[in-house]
Amino acid sequence: MNARSPLARNSGRTGPEGPLTVLAATLLAVSLLACASGRPGGPGSHGKYQAPPVTAVETAPVETMLDHPDIPDAWRVWPEMIGEAKSTLDLAAFYVSNTPGSRLEPTLRAIEKAGERGVKVRVLADAGFYRTYPASLDRLSTAPGVRVRLIDFRAVAGGPMHAKYFVVDRREAFVGSQNFDWRALEHIHEMGLRISIPAYARRLERIFAADWKTATPLDSTAVPFAETPVQGDLSIPFLWIEGKGDTARAWPAMSPKDHIPDLQTWDLPRIVKMLDAARDSIHVTVLAYSPVGRDGTYWETLDDALRRAAVRGVRVELLVSDWAKRKPGVDFLKSLAVIPGIEVRFVTIPQASTGFIPFARVTHAKYMTADGKNCWLGTGNWEKGYFFHLRNVGIAMTSRAVTAVLDRDFLTLWNSPYAYPVRPDVEYQPPRIRE
Repeated sequence: MNARSPLARNSGRTGPEGPLTVLAATLLAVSLLACASGRPGGPGSHGKYQAPPVTAVETAPVETMLDHPDIPDAWRVWPEMIGEAKSTLDLAAFYVSNTPGSRLEPTLRAIEKAGERGVKVRVLADAGFYRTYPASLDRLSTAPGVRVRLIDFRAVAGGPMHAKYFVVDRREAFVGSQNFDWRALEHIHEMGLRISIPAYARRLERIFAADWKTATPLDSTAVPFAETPVQGDLSIPFLWIEGKGDTARAWPAMSPKDHIPDLQTWDLPRIVKMLDAARDSIHVTVLAYSPVGRDGTYWETLDDALRRAAVRGVRVELLVSDWAKRKPGVDFLKSLAVIPGIEVRFVTIPQASTGFIPFARVTHAKYMTADGKNCWLGTGNWEKGYFFHLRNVGIAMTSRAVTAVLDRDFLTLWNSPYAYPVRPDVEYQPPRIRE
């Protein structure tokens, strides 16, 4: 199978969504790709079938059993994509943090080489986290052809610039849970998508352009590039053919609500719509989940949607990191776990043999699947602030091929020795995260 194929074999399991169901979904996805004639020219192009223009890209923590050899790794894909840039490269980061000899180094060098060969490179990062991780952004700001700006998104919307994405030549994008952090490429469970949909790339460019305009140059002496407006087809949904009579669809999914160019791209209603449409199964994995906002208010939107699904007879399975063992969120996870039809599991990734690594060895992926055909993947956790105050981006899709990959990743983690049920009678202690 092509290394860039989004398809993967599913792990076995028992229950209503057991091995036969998972295997059937995977075989269907494989058959669709077998009919495709190479990488597509983009949704809407002519031909009998098209290979899905969306490829899953993972990070599996080293020394774990979570790696899927046929799903490409982010630390390899990022330099490859950046190396293909011919005119523009726009990268938005929560922060950038490197360490000597890490898997992030090839990406930083690829960014520098892009600037050296004449690509207009813009790097945007959160101003608050720059104070914690200044070194790598300072390095990039001195590279030829690279401009770095910092955005105080907290002053704009009340929360940080939390998105992690980049756009190559306004034609292809990467979106995922991976921060531009060496740990996210080696010691954290992550999932992202390489998206070859020019109209989606241009949607991200609109967000980037708005934030770039608000941001402050890190190097005030650098000569700015001439800004060019985002042009081209921005219509949604994006469509492509996965098989005979099977049209895949995708929608941009972005936040916060009051700071996106087009309200129909707000991610929260799209996620809720998918949850409410589910009839058989829902899989969700996030770093953190809580219906209590950091402002102390109760926010029931997603919690109620999961409960409604369970009442309809949908099997709901939720994976959260052990970082979520903090009050008040942990108590609401316990309350979900006692609902018939809902199972919640914590995930604890063992420490590396080299010893404790701060802010690492955790599951950090953020995606949802429903009924083996609908999915969402983004950069935000399932808490109120991520939808109303933090900058996040993602994509929602009706695609059996892409959903099969995400389901396979979910089941690998769900059935692993690192996942265990949330028990209402246990008083959990949060793990050590920092030095």
